[in-house]
Amino acid sequence: MKLHVDSGGRRLDIDAPPGRHLSESLAEAGIRLDLRCGGNNRCGRCRVRLLSGRFAIAGKAYDADREGPREANACRLIPAGVEGRIEIPDSSLFRDGLLIETGFRCAPSGAASGPGESALAFDIGTTTVAAALVKDGAVLRTAGAPNAQSRFGDNVIDRIVAAGRSPETAAELRRVLVEETLNPLIAELAPASGSVRRIAVAANTVMSHIFCGLSPESIGVSPFRPLRLRFPAEPAANFGLAVDAETPVHVWPAISGSVGGDITGGIAVTGFGRVPDRLELLLDIGTNCEMILSDRGRKLAAAAAAGPAFEGGSSAVGCRARPGAVDHLAVSEAGYFRFHVIGGDLRRIDGICGSGLVDFLAGMRGAGLIDEFGRYNRARLGSLGRLEAGTPETGLLCRLSSQLAVSEADIEALLKAKAAIEAGVLALLGSVGRSPSELDALYLCGGFASALDLASARSTGLLPAVAADRIRICGNTSLAAAIQAAADPEILDQFESERPGFRDIPLNNLPEFEELYTRSLALN
Repeated sequence: MKLHVDSGGRRLDIDAPPGRHLSESLAEAGIRLDLRCGGNNRCGRCRVRLLSGRFAIAGKAYDADREGPREANACRLIPAGVEGRIEIPDSSLFRDGLLIETGFRCAPSGAASGPGESALAFDIGTTTVAAALVKDGAVLRTAGAPNAQSRFGDNVIDRIVAAGRSPETAAELRRVLVEETLNPLIAELAPASGSVRRIAVAANTVMSHIFCGLSPESIGVSPFRPLRLRFPAEPAANFGLAVDAETPVHVWPAISGSVGGDITGGIAVTGFGRVPDRLELLLDIGTNCEMILSDRGRKLAAAAAAGPAFEGGSSAVGCRARPGAVDHLAVSEAGYFRFHVIGGDLRRIDGICGSGLVDFLAGMRGAGLIDEFGRYNRARLGSLGRLEAGTPETGLLCRLSSQLAVSEADIEALLKAKAAIEAGVLALLGSVGRSPSELDALYLCGGFASALDLASARSTGLLPAVAADRIRICGNTSLAAAIQAAADPEILDQFESERPGFRDIPLNNLPEFEELYTRSLALN
């Protein structure tokens, strides 16, 4: 098909062959769509408008000339005619410029190597990669980039599925990570790569497997056991990293398939659980919420599947943290909204990131504009002129501004994610006969936690009701752990001696988890 494409104020003509999804043809033409579900027809963020021509939409024939314009997901759209025209809204295009957390509040120590030599540290996340150049125990520079694997899907399940398609796809996942993400960061941080004498990596268990050339498939099926929990040091040549071939690469060990080296590293560098008679909880909230509990010398590890709701994946108005995203908002009792936008430009708001969505839940509930189940107060919002009719799928919408409207379906997704985390924390504490009020310390790790308004998070139940002076915001502890291992790899051996003391607890095996989850679907 000769396809005329209107996108971002420009018009392109491309050849879109039949039998191939339109998203692939657009990518080859340099038009990158938001395929955060990996082109699996789940997220609905690659919508295009069909203006003319014949197509197959999820296997069903559609003629835009005869039936009129309509929208469809490009990942399930196949050209079926000779000529056509489509329009791609800006909201369907991939947006770069993600904010990547490279800060932390736990200082590494140790020397990288000999005089004049340096080391590199990588925090390999599912969505982003943070990196640092280390010399004599000091961080010289940091950098970050989106994980180029995101085109295979934005979560670890999508990556596991992709790796299982074929050996070629598994190899491509690794190649994309190394050649398109890590090596450009090496070139940015250490142009004289010959001086790099050590590399250290902290990552979740799936990312560690892919990086090391191991299949992550067993992590995705019961009993969810990874091929390895420990990753011996290997030369950089085995990974294809753009440094001297013999440079040793160290990878933080994992506790389980769901609690990986990003968390074990965080445990080590924060000093979590070092005082036996204290009750401490460590949380790292993302697509999964990893949680570690230390109680009188016992250490329990678990993970709650929070889903992508706080990363913009389950909400039509949601987005990741980037310029133009609302990261904080306040709601007055009169129903007025005050926004804080990343980048400061209120004229180009294009979504609400996770911390702003938590503020929305807390503010709307506090102002009496939603009930405990996330349903809108029709009378009050109607009188304010903010209530809009939606579809059977979205439910009612609340108009926050000309650019933003939040649906009841958006709220439902947020409450499910919040409930998974809240129920996980309560169930894990309950398994040792404890309650949130007994916590001596709560460690919050990762970029999302750094951006949270603690009052909002506690009022919704996302975080346990712990006094502010007992909460420690730690920042990117995964990068801090990689930096520490790059400066002094002996810390890996030290933690390895402690790792057998951690007990992995599948939350769904705890009898009270399901009941707690149901109760936690309501707002406090």
